[in-house]
Amino acid sequence: MNVKAVIFDMGGVVVDYSNYRDYYAGYLQKELGVDAELAQKIVEGELLPKFYEAKIPARKFYDEVAERLGIRKEEVKWVENFVERAKVNAKTINTIKRLKPKYATAFFSNVDNAVYVKMLKLMAPYMHLFDYHFASCKLGIAKPKHAAFRLVLSKMNVKPKEAVFIDNDKNNIKGAREIGIKAILFKNNMQLDKDLRRLGLL
Repeated sequence: MNVKAVIFDMGGVVVDYSNYRDYYAGYLQKELGVDAELAQKIVEGELLPKFYEAKIPARKFYDEVAERLGIRKEEVKWVENFVERAKVNAKTINTIKRLKPKYATAFFSNVDNAVYVKMLKLMAPYMHLFDYHFASCKLGIAKPKHAAFRLVLSKMNVKPKEAVFIDNDKNNIKGAREIGIKAILFKNNMQLDKDLRRLGLL
């Protein structure tokens, strides 16, 4: 197998957000009395992909979420509750260090501009481990769209069969596999290293 590149999702794989979905919905429910299931449905509905692709400005995202949830805009606190609990997954970093001498490495994250700035600050000591940096808010397109993966591969100058993609989201894994990328669904670090060894990468 002629693998040339390994592409990592950021949130949930390289950076641990401590189950941000439950935490964010929990914040809205506990502090503001908003139904957690409704909150997740609204926040992660059609608005979030547009936000990730920089198709709508932050002001509109916050205005729309606040209106639909029946809260004030300043109470949305998306960045605060998305980023402040984040920490780098040291085990994933160690895996990347083992891969880097043999393969081109990249991260590809679905992320809005505000969170991306904070994520870069958090990841500053480790950015040298990635040959390529891809964020949906900069590319203008997000996973799991086929065109998003093709754009990333084009910029890395690799074919789908030459890439391995790692993500904790089943939809993103499905999108990658549909265009011929070898994809690993991340569940934990032990499983990740096992799957990489199975593919002959470690």
